[in-house]
Formats: sequence, structure tokens, C-alpha cells
Amino acid sequence: MAYVTDDKENYVKVVTAVSSNGTQYLKTEADSSEKNNLLSLPECK
Repeated sequence: MAYVTDDKENYVKVVTAVSSNGTQYLKTEADSSEKNNLLSLPECK
């Protein structure tokens, strides 16, 4: 299982999805947060 955490140690599961044209991508499962969990992560260094 893969997941992301925020600064408060909340976590949400990361899953793969497939767009209508067949492209695979990562997304997070729905949670109570309105913000995009993946896009709100700090950039990797």
C-alpha cells in the first residue's frame, strides 16, 4: 500500500486510475480534505 501524509500525520491511500483514453495516473482516495493531496506535497529534492 502506498500513501501520503500531511504535516499533522494524517494519511490517505494512493491508488492508480485509468483515464477515459487509457492513460494510467496516480490519485488519492477521497477523504474529508478539499485540497489535492498529491499537488500539495513539497517538491522532491
